[in-house]
Amino acid sequence: MTQVEPDEQGVTDNGDGSLTSTNPDGSVSTSTSDGALQTVLGDGSVTMTAADGTYSHQDPDGGVTYFSSDGSTTFQAPDGASTYTAGDGTMTTTETDGSQTTTQSDGGISVWTPDGTQTTMTTDGTMTITSPDGSTTTISTDGTYSTTGPDGSQTTTTPDGVWETRSNDGTNTRTNSDGTHMVTDPDGAITNYDASGQAVPGADGQQPRAPQHPHPSTAHKPHAQNPPQPAQHRQPKTQPSPHHPADGKHPVHQAHPSRH
Repeated sequence: MTQVEPDEQGVTDNGDGSLTSTNPDGSVSTSTSDGALQTVLGDGSVTMTAADGTYSHQDPDGGVTYFSSDGSTTFQAPDGASTYTAGDGTMTTTETDGSQTTTQSDGGISVWTPDGTQTTMTTDGTMTITSPDGSTTTISTDGTYSTTGPDGSQTTTTPDGVWETRSNDGTNTRTNSDGTHMVTDPDGAITNYDASGQAVPGADGQQPRAPQHPHPSTAHKPHAQNPPQPAQHRQPKTQPSPHHPADGKHPVHQAHPSRH
């Protein structure tokens, strides 16, 4: 093989249309016939400028950063992860497991996990979580939780302990921090309950109808992501027996008398 010697300017013609030169700082640059330029720096990193103006920098550990003419950059890590930064500053990182994090130029953040869950946080601190089943939970900066289930049911819990659930059939249940609650049925009928679970007569003195929904003391308070499902009350037995007094009201049922 014929050895090619550099000319007086220190430029070597490689015979394939490319030229190689040693720069004063010790780096070595090679230009190709198509206009690309590659430079190997003293620390082992490599820069490459393509004919179209795009530029890349390879670190000694193998990580490569690509610079586009539109101002965006893409970093490819040695482990396969990548980070794309748009011209407006929006940055998206994709991990090898498929998870992805996007940071907007205004500071907002969105995270996708491999199972499909998406978590978004705005600059004011509001967080929204969207699950693979389609349910969403929004957590406001004041501590309010709002959850919408896949079936359209909604549950809202406020910091003062009030929680309200609207089922997909239109039933609305509002429970106050003192244990009292109000149920509004789809037909507009309203039934109020005191903290012991007893239905409260209406303003006209009429006895309330039998409740169709459980008192909160007999049902678990819902988590923000799991709205409660209506339960059925069992009416106490009315015939005396050794286990049921003559008045027909077992002590277990004293808090929930028949409401007919």
